[in-house]
Amino acid sequence: MDKQQLLEYLKGEMIVSCQALPGEALYKEEGGVMCLMAQAVKNAGVKAIRAQGVLDIKQIKEQTNLPVIGIIKKSYEGYASYITATMDEVDKLVEANSDIIALDCTNRERGDGKTPSEFVKEIKEKYPNILLMADISTLDEALEAEKAGVDFVGTTMNGYTPYTEDSKQFNPGFSKRNRRKCKSSGYRGRKNSYSTTSKTSF
Repeated sequence: MDKQQLLEYLKGEMIVSCQALPGEALYKEEGGVMCLMAQAVKNAGVKAIRAQGVLDIKQIKEQTNLPVIGIIKKSYEGYASYITATMDEVDKLVEANSDIIALDCTNRERGDGKTPSEFVKEIKEKYPNILLMADISTLDEALEAEKAGVDFVGTTMNGYTPYTEDSKQFNPGFSKRNRRKCKSSGYRGRKNSYSTTSKTSF
């Protein structure tokens, strides 16, 4: 489905994250677990999945035929962020047919010296039709990401940056402020909400 169709499909719906990293109980190198978790939540009525890593994304899409928000978690020297931190991860997520690509857009150190907005613009130049979700921790970061051209804003990183680490519980006020200030507010993340910058809340 195209961008507008996807936005309408997701409006008002729940999106569930199905992720496991090496060393975690549900991680298997050959995959096969997260796609079953995704099928279980699909059976419960979920309309889209957030997933980590090319293999899980491909298996989840094949198993469920649901839209997937794709990320790759990888740490680099000089980078405070690790969620889709470089163009290499973006390229792999595009190749995996991620319907939306999420990336860290917090104002923390990037080893390439770019701002999150500069990275977003670089991605949009290379992949003008790709849908991007900004994982942010503050309202200012949300507004900056929206201005840079992301399609969705997620409060995923609120409580996980040095300047928001005192915010470890769900804060409905923060979510409401994001929805009010951004055109992009709505998909619930680990503690708060994700939002769409295309005047759609879900």
